[in-house]
Amino acid sequence: QRVEESVIEQMSPMLQGEFSMFLHSRWITKVWYLAPMNREIIIWAARNLSLMIYAPGEEILEERTLFIVRRGMCAHRGKILTSGDVWGEDMLLSNDVLRDKNKGRSLSYLSVLRLHVADLMDIVIAFPEAKIQLRIAQVRIATMRGIIVVAKTLKR
Repeated sequence: QRVEESVIEQMSPMLQGEFSMFLHSRWITKVWYLAPMNREIIIWAARNLSLMIYAPGEEILEERTLFIVRRGMCAHRGKILTSGDVWGEDMLLSNDVLRDKNKGRSLSYLSVLRLHVADLMDIVIAFPEAKIQLRIAQVRIATMRGIIVVAKTLKR
């Protein structure tokens, strides 16, 4: 990763974006609310992805962070996630009650790409058109999670 970063730092900003797009566009498009955004926004998101590698059995929990599995396997909420799978899309939610706080656990050596909500807010500042799309995604996720919370409350 360090070699990759040092090579990227030597590139022009435009070439950095193109290279990041080449490396990460297939992963970014796995996130349902980022996939339909324009190329510049996807490049920005790709440039802000950070790589993290976990050993087997490690717990994975970072508040308000999106994870995309590159290689390996992990368990999250009773599901086995493999290459291309995503969790943490609810990082857009500011309400703790609606956000998923379940930890992931690596089942093998696991390589993930991470995007923190702060990086996404930088995208909103740089690209105002992204604000609308991300707000729609935020409302959609909050509505789905809110219905589940209400249903669980009524069931008791």
